[in-house]
Amino acid sequence: MPLTPKQRTERAGRLLASALALTLLEKKVGQLETQPGQFYFHRGNEKINVFALMDELIAGKLSGDAWVWRCNELGINGAPPALYNGSRPPTVSSN
Repeated sequence: MPLTPKQRTERAGRLLASALALTLLEKKVGQLETQPGQFYFHRGNEKINVFALMDELIAGKLSGDAWVWRCNELGINGAPPALYNGSRPPTVSSN
């Protein structure tokens, strides 16, 4: 059964949130805290929940300008997602 547009958007949001989390880890923006049912970055007194942040962006609760400001504040604006390392994908030999 094909996914509904809402389901596709939710899945894309999870993928982008995961890429954001990996980028934050790579850039050492904060310390990752995980507990059952919780996943966030601890930065000073701030908790950054990348999945909640992405949900707010998708729902329109966070404007595009606010998103850019947040990325600038975190030092990741313009940074490629951590999933991309700049190299070409590996080739698979069929031998």
